Amino acid sequence: MTNELRDRVHAANVGAGWWSDLSTGESILTTRNRPELLCLITSELCEAAVDGYKPDSHLPEFPALHVEIADTAIRILDLAGADQIDLEAGDSYRIIFYGDVMKDLMSLVILISGFALEGVRKKGNEAQYHQAIADAYQCLFKFAATYEFDLDECIQAKLDYNSKRADHKVETRRAPGGKQI
Repeated sequence: MTNELRDRVHAANVGAGWWSDLSTGESILTTRNRPELLCLITSELCEAAVDGYKPDSHLPEFPALHVEIADTAIRILDLAGADQIDLEAGDSYRIIFYGDVMKDLMSLVILISGFALEGVRKKGNEAQYHQAIADAYQCLFKFAATYEFDLDECIQAKLDYNSKRADHKVETRRAPGGKQI
């Protein structure tokens, strides 16, 4: 089920042009910078830390913390789809959450920017990269359970919202000031 969602999210992002060169339309599936993508994933966790429990600016029915964790999950789903990472092979054992949001978010950042990046950075460490991404995805659900929110609900709400966003359309992204990544 998780890998089916991974494939749907990635296919939607390919269809929306996130895996194409904006100027040529050519696929960047194999050339897109993986460390940059890992940074984008951790940036969502940073937003979660900054925005906390105030209402989310896009989905005000949810606290921003919940939506940013959903954004983290969506970015992981997309990357895992591109690299065919088996998210169902992940395990949340890597992290123990203590109920301190900032410390717990930092644990997730370390898992992604530390273990996953190290797997990408060193040739021959693809298994470490795949495992760290799969583990991080599972840890997001452990985080949601710790902080008592329905991550699946937030993911679906954010996917629905993103599918209608003007700033996610290729023509808008090509304009000056448009989202490039």
